[in-house]
Amino acid sequence: VALGEAFQLTNILRDVGEDIQLRNRVYIPGSQLTQFGVAPEDILKMSTGEVPISDAYRRLIASELERNLARYEVAEQGIPMLPWITQFPVRVALELYREIAMSVRSRNGYDNLTQRAFVGKWSKIGLLPGIAVRAAIASWQA
Repeated sequence: VALGEAFQLTNILRDVGEDIQLRNRVYIPGSQLTQFGVAPEDILKMSTGEVPISDAYRRLIASELERNLARYEVAEQGIPMLPWITQFPVRVALELYREIAMSVRSRNGYDNLTQRAFVGKWSKIGLLPGIAVRAAIASWQA
């Protein structure tokens, strides 16, 4: 369950700008928007460049990102419980999606309204050796 939640939260964080502009929807919980003082109308204005991205919005996304990364940590604990044959591909998916989430902060500076978070091809390839090592260690410890 945690992995599905983590993937969904990553998709939500990655697509905020696209969702507000194309669908007029914000999938971040209303309670979080209220807590940080960010209205959907503000998000639309920020996504079109009408107003700059606010510090309140950046704090909101930072908070949502931390919640998202915590779900990945919980999900990672469950990988050794999966059948051995499925552990590596699940770990690859987990780590690639987690990198997408982290790129919201590292590559975009919490600007997921005018820039889409992604992990480039070479970065993905660079992640694979570490993923393979962690998968091997986890399977030996199980």
